[in-house]
Amino acid sequence: FQGKYVISAIPPILTMKIHFKPELPPKRNQLIQRLPMGCVIKCMMYYREAFWERKGYSGSFVIEDEESPIGITIDDTKPDGSFPAIMGFILTRKAVKLAHLSKEERKRKICEAYAKAMGMEEALHPVHYEEKNWSMEQYSGGCYTAYFPPGVMYSYGRIIRQPVGRIYFAGTETATQWSGYMDGAVQAGERAAREILHSMGRISEHEIWMPEPESK
Repeated sequence: FQGKYVISAIPPILTMKIHFKPELPPKRNQLIQRLPMGCVIKCMMYYREAFWERKGYSGSFVIEDEESPIGITIDDTKPDGSFPAIMGFILTRKAVKLAHLSKEERKRKICEAYAKAMGMEEALHPVHYEEKNWSMEQYSGGCYTAYFPPGVMYSYGRIIRQPVGRIYFAGTETATQWSGYMDGAVQAGERAAREILHSMGRISEHEIWMPEPESK
């Protein structure tokens, strides 16, 4: 495929897997080497019933116990009450540590954490378990987003949105609002598209940055 312009909307560090001719500028190369992806394992625990509702619990809670693999949960039961489930997230250093365990070992630790947090033995007996380790996903390299270690934003931050020739950069990491979220990805994509329209003489420079409409 050939085109006059390119918008790169992949995580910055994945551009290291692309061969550019000519090469990217040195500072751009230095930037993308310094933006690691976050580490998250998303865990789905399914039960025969939403037993937590018997105690008036929502199924969504924060566990601050350092020994708990899960930090945040959400009740993911379907609106009609089918497929009762608690969705939990193993975050950051815990995700790195627990990735070395087997899936069954992670399941057991999560069930024990839920049982302790809710004081309900039913949490120990799920009917099914699924998980997604986003650090193993080759097309993202992690989640939820790339992050800036100390000093990187100060030294290289201005480069993240700067085009290289006819290559323009989008992706949620380049957003000025809701960076790290889908909202930010949409804002960044629209901004990059307007940058190209400006380079083509279709719009004026002041039209590149459009105010975001209020949510309704």
